Amino acid sequence: DWSSGEYSCDLSVQEYVGSSCSKDLLDVIQKCGNRFYAINNRAAKEELEEQVEQLLTMIMAMVEENKGTFYTQEMYQEAKKKLQDKMEEQRRKAEQSDPLHLERERLIRKLTEEKEKIGRA
Repeated sequence: DWSSGEYSCDLSVQEYVGSSCSKDLLDVIQKCGNRFYAINNRAAKEELEEQVEQLLTMIMAMVEENKGTFYTQEMYQEAKKKLQDKMEEQRRKAEQSDPLHLERERLIRKLTEEKEKIGRA
């Protein structure tokens, strides 16, 4: 695990992240090989510089370990598609739970168009 930093409580960074983070953030951390790094922003300048140096060293090791590969356009497009699908699913659920949802959206679009027409005049 990548971790560092100090907290004002008795938990380690790993314990804090494991108990306090949302499921979505924990999923991201898991997809990143359970690697994360915390920096103590209250540290003295020298300690902060050391922490940054450690982080950069870890990043370089990871890049070397991954043979220089990184987040690709294909990976970005896949993530974007998943996000769009999730947003569309949420929109459909909202429509199903609120029968006036579509009518409101139609009226909002109409008002926006009218406002733009007035603005152009």
